[in-house]
Amino acid sequence: MSQLQLHDNASFNSGFVSSGSILFGVCDPVSEDEMRLREMEESLRKQRLRTALAHKLLESHNEELASMRAAIDVQKLLIKKKDEQAQMWDEHHKKNRNGFIESKEVGLSGVYILAFRERIVYVGQSQNVHARIPQHKNKQFTHFRILPCGKRRRLYWEAVLIKRYNPDYNRKKNSRLATMAAR
Repeated sequence: MSQLQLHDNASFNSGFVSSGSILFGVCDPVSEDEMRLREMEESLRKQRLRTALAHKLLESHNEELASMRAAIDVQKLLIKKKDEQAQMWDEHHKKNRNGFIESKEVGLSGVYILAFRERIVYVGQSQNVHARIPQHKNKQFTHFRILPCGKRRRLYWEAVLIKRYNPDYNRKKNSRLATMAAR
């Protein structure tokens, strides 16, 4: 007889076939359909995991997007409020010049005030104000006012206005001009 012997139903059901002193394991063959089914189930499981991860990622991005939109809305409101304040300030100064005149005269001697919106940031004086103002490139200002006057009055009014408003860009000069205003 050959090494492999035919087996009866009893030995087949136990899962082992005896061939002398050698035992051979008998496996139930898995059909191709069952293998494909198992592969598809594993693929489906992996796809579900990827889908769940994608949903979490999408949810995270949506939350971040909502947060960014809220921040943008706040910024838009702040910009709108500042624009409204600037417009109100401009309208106020068009109506009420507080004793200052807006002049287009060339070679005008006087004291000038540089302002950033509603705050005075610099007070200066010059024999030719319209030539001097453009030289202030390092200062941030939105508009200016001019008080026309002669040389002696320019020094006086510059000192008085600096003392009264204490502009940011004049702080180094304040001690010198305060003594001049006291005279």
